[in-house]
Amino acid sequence: MSTTSAPMQLPKTVRTQESKLHMICNLIEEMDLTQKSFISAFISCSSSRMAFLQRYWGTSTGWPSTLLLLKTIRDAICNKPLGNDYWESFILEEATHITIAQKPRSGAYPHGAYHNTKDVSESCFSSESKKEQDHILTTQDMPFLFNLILRKLNSQSPKEKKLDEFKEDSDHTNENIPEPDKDVGEMDPNDDLDASLPFNYPKQAYMAS
Repeated sequence: MSTTSAPMQLPKTVRTQESKLHMICNLIEEMDLTQKSFISAFISCSSSRMAFLQRYWGTSTGWPSTLLLLKTIRDAICNKPLGNDYWESFILEEATHITIAQKPRSGAYPHGAYHNTKDVSESCFSSESKKEQDHILTTQDMPFLFNLILRKLNSQSPKEKKLDEFKEDSDHTNENIPEPDKDVGEMDPNDDLDASLPFNYPKQAYMAS
């Protein structure tokens, strides 16, 4: 009785990352494609097979690796000043599209942002109503523009941070001025200093020491 033996599995050839890239690039060139045209065709292809391979790209599961890919492309483009200009122009265009697309809801309040003067009541000006309208505007209607401006306002350059630190140090210094060791009212009237002047003696003494 003959038995069929399993096919022998040859050991895989150990290849470096660079050698793999060379092999893939050579194969792409043999197919009359460029690296960019291959990536573009792979992403835009509507076949079920290609769609299956990309199914996680825009999901929470695949977004970290997708974001890493986008940042890698950004770093490669921005490696030179001209490329950085192209990238900023692209980002500005995308941000403009998003900002224009996001706008307050149409329709009458409370289902929209329009307020008819005939229907405006005192409750529309209450703190609760204003808070609700601000929340809808910044989280539902125009969150992109709101967060963009908010991040810009919250960001500080190294110079601004240094100025803030200097201000904090100055405030701290003023808080720790020692108590006066001499009462201005008890100073010798024969001295050149007029005791009635609005003069902070302990602060001046501390700053001069």
